[in-house]
Amino acid sequence: MVEKTTVRPKITEMKIGDVLHVGTEEKGEIFKVTKLGDNTFIYDQGGDLKEYGRSVMAKNIFGFAGEVQSDYWMTREEK
Repeated sequence: MVEKTTVRPKITEMKIGDVLHVGTEEKGEIFKVTKLGDNTFIYDQGGDLKEYGRSVMAKNIFGFAGEVQSDYWMTREEK
């Protein structure tokens, strides 16, 4: 079982292949962020994929967290 938390994780502590899921209790997953490299993240919102650097990705997560009570959970991308 995946452990959910309301504490926003630091994306600087993510390892390559980690997937951060962001959502709400009511709606479930809203978007996910996959770490591809040291400064490369893929933002996936319902199949709409965008590549961002660390600072822009952190800003996107922080902005969403400021709007609603967010839940976070981490998984590992399978190869």
